[in-house]
Amino acid sequence: MKTLLIIIIAIVVISYLINKLKEFITTDEKLIYKKLLQDPNWKAKRIKILNRDNYCCRYCGSTKYLKVHHKYYSRYPNGDKVMPWNYPDDALITLCWKCHNRVHLTKKIKLYYRRYDDNYQ
Repeated sequence: MKTLLIIIIAIVVISYLINKLKEFITTDEKLIYKKLLQDPNWKAKRIKILNRDNYCCRYCGSTKYLKVHHKYYSRYPNGDKVMPWNYPDDALITLCWKCHNRVHLTKKIKLYYRRYDDNYQ
């Protein structure tokens, strides 16, 4: 009985540590992504999409607190992420912060792998 209890406690502790590690990795990835969004390439792509969408949320029509949202994410065959600005224009959409948050809370953003020679600049 003691052995079973020790195994259960070990599983709980290991699960907790794995979740903490996932949080750390997620936080680190978010910091890297925030830096990428400061890149001049992203800023230019963002303005292009905002212009295309008339500086309006495509869901609710708001013109305040706009974000450019990736409808899906891409990776190369080796697992490297595609730079945020290197997506086709139709993969991006203008959303206000409320609609953007709602999308991330209610929909799973799909991940696609693409060839190395795909370039949508």
